[in-house]
Amino acid sequence: MSRRRTLALLPAAALLATAFAAGPVAAQDDPETLVMGFVPSREADVLVNNIDPLTEYLAEALGMPVEGVVTQDYTGLVTAMETGQAHVGAFGSFGMVQAMDRAGVVPILQTERDGEVTYHTQWFTNNPDKYCSTELATNKDGFQTCNGLEVQETEAGYTFGPKGEDSIALIEAGTKVSFTTPTSGSGYVFPALQLINLAGLDPEADVEAIFSGGHDNSVLAVCNGDAEVGVSFDDARTILQEGDCDDLSKVVSFAFSDEIPSDGVAVAGSLSDELRQAISDALLAYADTEEGAAVLDAVYEIEDYGIADAAAYDVVRDAAEKLGITEG
Repeated sequence: MSRRRTLALLPAAALLATAFAAGPVAAQDDPETLVMGFVPSREADVLVNNIDPLTEYLAEALGMPVEGVVTQDYTGLVTAMETGQAHVGAFGSFGMVQAMDRAGVVPILQTERDGEVTYHTQWFTNNPDKYCSTELATNKDGFQTCNGLEVQETEAGYTFGPKGEDSIALIEAGTKVSFTTPTSGSGYVFPALQLINLAGLDPEADVEAIFSGGHDNSVLAVCNGDAEVGVSFDDARTILQEGDCDDLSKVVSFAFSDEIPSDGVAVAGSLSDELRQAISDALLAYADTEEGAAVLDAVYEIEDYGIADAAAYDVVRDAAEKLGITEG
């Protein structure tokens, strides 16, 4: 059977002290209970309620107990993988790089959305008069956008970055900017580089940075006027709950970053080849079912999985190194 533990509100130190009862897993010694870790991209309780069907499916498919845990952030999940306290992890792009470099994890699957295994940062604002050089338009999700971001460039209707970068140069020193977390590729690493390269601003010293803790919260910070500009994955406005923002038309997207390799699933290097392949096969099969597709969409807006390419994350590693970020 599967089980679930909720760790999202624990600080990192407490997480390691209390989150897991089992000790480290020895090399090539598969665990009796498989622990799969998740990190919220929105409010933690939403994710907690969504992972049970996935872990229950894995338990049945693998013929072993599977336990789902929700950590506070990617740093906690990387540490859990590093110490053998978690065996499978769902990582964002920067978290994946950390997990590979620190914990020796093996990426097995990469998320597909709109038929692509890349995504980008979305910049948005409540001050479109300043940042929009074109008339407002409506994108494929029905939200306000400008600077050509609504253009659908593929058969799947997906718009690739970068776009609207001239408007990033209009961000001034002292502007309140909402990021998500310092370990998010789309929520900090790539937009921080854009601030440096396009606006000549230090993301730590020159702007008033807010770390909202989630992509939905970053949208809310701009909607509520707590920040003039915000960043998230594209399009985080779709994950807001009804009533979160009184008027989403106030939140206008105006720029995209370069493409970033999508989030994905990684396993501990200590797992046997047989178990590693079984996990990959089970998740791929789950994504092909109607129930599985609905659950994966609810968890991380996952439409499908593709086989992971570890080298694809080099661009994220390079970006983090340029920012001097080595750990979260």
